[in-house]
Amino acid sequence: MAIRLTTMNKKIGFLFYGILRDNYQGRNRLQDKDFAHCWPNIYRNIVEPYTKENDCNVYISSYNTTQNVHDEMLALINPKKFLYVPKENSTPFTSKINALDLLIGEDLDFIVHTRLDLHFNYPLINNNIDYNKFNFLFKEKNHWNLKYTCDNLYMWPHHMTEKVKSSLLATYKTIRPDTHCTHGLYIKLSEVIDTDSIHIISEDEQLSDVNSFFTICKEELGNNRPGIHPEVIEKFKTFINI
Repeated sequence: MAIRLTTMNKKIGFLFYGILRDNYQGRNRLQDKDFAHCWPNIYRNIVEPYTKENDCNVYISSYNTTQNVHDEMLALINPKKFLYVPKENSTPFTSKINALDLLIGEDLDFIVHTRLDLHFNYPLINNNIDYNKFNFLFKEKNHWNLKYTCDNLYMWPHHMTEKVKSSLLATYKTIRPDTHCTHGLYIKLSEVIDTDSIHIISEDEQLSDVNSFFTICKEELGNNRPGIHPEVIEKFKTFINI
């Protein structure tokens, strides 16, 4: 059961980041990203349930794209603000951290920060969310001894935003030698926010690609893992067994 907002009519900002549409070589195989395939699920499970009692705004952080894709994004998502940067010399972290720049000057109470390529199993609002604390979804399976958490969705009161941003930036080279490992955000965030102000929604240790909350929309998951969302399976009908 979700911990309801103490007063409705809150101002909630939904920050979505990632590639809008592109085919590119990933670490294991060709990636096929398409926001139009994922957005109906995201809107239905992430944004829409909050619109009934709150003032909701969507923000998009992505990479330079074609005019056609941009126009399609505006028509489908209609964000309040968006930000594009060149994909060249970027990393998976680039659009993730840039999303927080979209909050500058915004009058908001609560932030939901997540990817554009997830398929959720049910509405986010139906979870044990603490709207007065920073929320992680779950502890990363087999890595909680390192204090790793799921790094694909975060939620927090907007007054924490600057500390969240500085903590995300502080993950650079602290775990991996040449990049950010945001699985380690709990470590850095707990240095600037009391752990009593950090909430982990599920005590079950899970994996960040396929779990009880969502599936990342990517072919390399294979088709023999339990729990993959049917919409992801349907998209990648040519799954090989992995």
